[in-house]
Amino acid sequence: MNRCFPDVVMYAFILSTTPIICSSKIVQLWKLLTTQQPGSLSALTWGLLSYLAGARVLTAIVITGDIPMFFNNFFATFLDIWLCCAIIYYNRKKRARRRS
Repeated sequence: MNRCFPDVVMYAFILSTTPIICSSKIVQLWKLLTTQQPGSLSALTWGLLSYLAGARVLTAIVITGDIPMFFNNFFATFLDIWLCCAIIYYNRKKRARRRS
């Protein structure tokens, strides 16, 4: 692929995916924080996504050294962890309300 596209174009493609990836996570996080109802969101799913994105962060640093990919995966990992923690928090809060 390097022969077909210059590095600048490849980096532009990678960096343009960051807003797309993050926007869907931000919308879900915003909805969760405003409604305080996790609904069908699964902490296990978002936990696994956090792990996978974290593994890609380490891969980008250690193996490839690709800075744009590092930032892309770093932001995805951060938002995945935040979503996972919010889901766990609101699920526990919901269970506490049921008990009382």
